[in-house]
Amino acid sequence: RMTIVRRHGPGGARRALVKGAPEELLPRCTALLGPNGALPMGDDDRRRILDRSGAMARDALRVLAAAYRDLGTGEALDAERLEQDLVFVGLAGMYDPPRPEARDAVARCRAAGIRVVMITGDHPRTAAAIARELGLAGAGDDVVTGPEIDALGDAEFVRRVPAIAVYARVTAEHKLRIVRAWKAHGRTVAMTGDGVNDAPAIKGADIGVAMGLTGTEVTKEASDMVITDDNFASIVAAVEEGRGIYANIRKTLQYLLAGNTGELMLMLGAVALGLPVPLAAIQLLWINLVTDGLPALCLAVDPVDPAVMKAAPRGRAERLADRAFLSRMLLTGALTAGAAFVAYVASLRIWNDLAMARAHAFSTLVFAELLRSFGCRSDSVPLWRRGVPANRRLVGVVAAGVFIQIASPHIKWLGSFLDTPPMPLAHCIALLALSLVPAAVLELLKVVRPWRRGIAQAASEGGSHHE
Repeated sequence: RMTIVRRHGPGGARRALVKGAPEELLPRCTALLGPNGALPMGDDDRRRILDRSGAMARDALRVLAAAYRDLGTGEALDAERLEQDLVFVGLAGMYDPPRPEARDAVARCRAAGIRVVMITGDHPRTAAAIARELGLAGAGDDVVTGPEIDALGDAEFVRRVPAIAVYARVTAEHKLRIVRAWKAHGRTVAMTGDGVNDAPAIKGADIGVAMGLTGTEVTKEASDMVITDDNFASIVAAVEEGRGIYANIRKTLQYLLAGNTGELMLMLGAVALGLPVPLAAIQLLWINLVTDGLPALCLAVDPVDPAVMKAAPRGRAERLADRAFLSRMLLTGALTAGAAFVAYVASLRIWNDLAMARAHAFSTLVFAELLRSFGCRSDSVPLWRRGVPANRRLVGVVAAGVFIQIASPHIKWLGSFLDTPPMPLAHCIALLALSLVPAAVLELLKVVRPWRRGIAQAASEGGSHHE
């Protein structure tokens, strides 16, 4: 609540004008303003006014009560005294509609496994109505007020916090306690706000987000990032962009490390079997700097896959190079090295020409790396479902790489530079077909894995039901 004192009437008498939450003001009112002046207020009047206030709150209105008191001559301006024996004037309902994009942003958060809760100083019924309008609160979600939080012990509050969607009539202390309760569950917590009373919770969260337009300087200083347009949808867009960047870093590293693993396996395998080294130094440099480097740069700026906002958030302990990452890297390296090794050994036996065998292994490795780059855009979605044209840079780099590799045996200076002797075009086509095998196997695994998981899950559920 708040009070101001103003001169009133021709005599300059002073009047205290008070506004605040209805449940705060009504106990301080002893009269009710009627058509002919102030009338005594009874308990029935208070109940009727509170019922009306509740009905307005259920319609998502923010409700303020207004009251006044005329001050006597020479009466001291004591804050507590001014707000007693008030005359109730009426209720004002204000509707602050959510932005049109807010509901969609909340739905995207829910799909992404991000739990959004509302923390407000509004009446609990108002907060609940707005939460339902935004899709924040469901049938099983609770609405809790600040006094109710005070009545809960720390352990009990931590236990209940996952089921609470809306907090109403809260203070700065309550906000910080909510943040700490969520962190006690091991969650990564982001807190948004614009007022001074939001600053402690913003500072205590893992990610503090301040509003750039309406936010106070204290809140901005306490935050980790500032949203310049004060739009919740911008936070969701930032989450999507961050997930996209992480996915691109992961796919780029996967592509580069798997390629290097394949080269290493090819070289070590040949040496272990007593065969000549299958790649010349210039060929290894070409693969690492050009064949692998340029597609990797394209993967690093791959357009964000909309599916990133349908995946669950990463756990705090999750590593970039986890078990799945390493196993996929080794499998990809083995498949690539295997295709190049087959071309190398077959060429040695058929033509008995080391330079030609190296050229065949080199071309197979280059083709396999370039074609595999398309599949690296997703770990789970097959290439034929995701499509290629979304990353035109990658398409151009792969097309240019394949063209240069096919042209190198037929252009004297290029073949001399890459240490590739002349070979028939049929050889290039056959090697290109062989290099498709690793990419095809990896794409088929993307189809088989979900199918096998589905069968295992169905068998598990069936066994549990039988028990």
